Amino acid sequence: MYPEVIILNTLSLDNAFSGFRIDLEAHYSILTALAPDAVLVGSDTAKTGVEMFYNPIPVETESDLKRPEKVPGDTRPVSVIVDSHGKLKGLLHIYRNLEHVRDVIILVSETTPADYLKYLEEREYPYLMSGYDRVDLKEAVGLLGDTLGFSRIVSDSGGRLNCILIDERIASSLSIIIAPLIAGPDHRRYFEDIDSTADLRLKKTENLKNGLVHLVYDIMK
Repeated sequence: MYPEVIILNTLSLDNAFSGFRIDLEAHYSILTALAPDAVLVGSDTAKTGVEMFYNPIPVETESDLKRPEKVPGDTRPVSVIVDSHGKLKGLLHIYRNLEHVRDVIILVSETTPADYLKYLEEREYPYLMSGYDRVDLKEAVGLLGDTLGFSRIVSDSGGRLNCILIDERIASSLSIIIAPLIAGPDHRRYFEDIDSTADLRLKKTENLKNGLVHLVYDIMK
């Protein structure tokens, strides 16, 4: 069965996803409540996260070269990173060591550099290949369902990846937290890369603490 894909993000009132402090507690409490099998993120977002929170970059250790052993009953999601160009070479051990994920899977394409694939193989990072010059997200999500049995995937990424998920009707719903502020100019707008129209149906409205509003929309096919 094709997995359910939910887009989650925190936005300003003027549709920016950067330039303001995100309420991480509210954001990740909603993510946890969704109980996903996997959390999907793009390579740019993943790399930006590393650069924001790790300075200097932790040195890779011997234990980082092995895939974590499966633990019975471990309900933490898998981190699935779209990285067809190998932008996270030398950085993936940081994601492997995050407490809130149990494994890391990389989505690559047929033109992903051979040295990056070697890097993944030497460190036992599983990867799925789809698409030619970029990852075919629709096919890749299907593979995550068919080969790994994932039934729910939450995309917690930047605008470009999530716009593709909407354009190709891969995502079935939007879970948006609106922060009570205006980010102003010089910040990327969340839907600026969208190439199609999409009809939405409001499914849920919830007032959170500190003036945050949680909106859930179904994306109509």
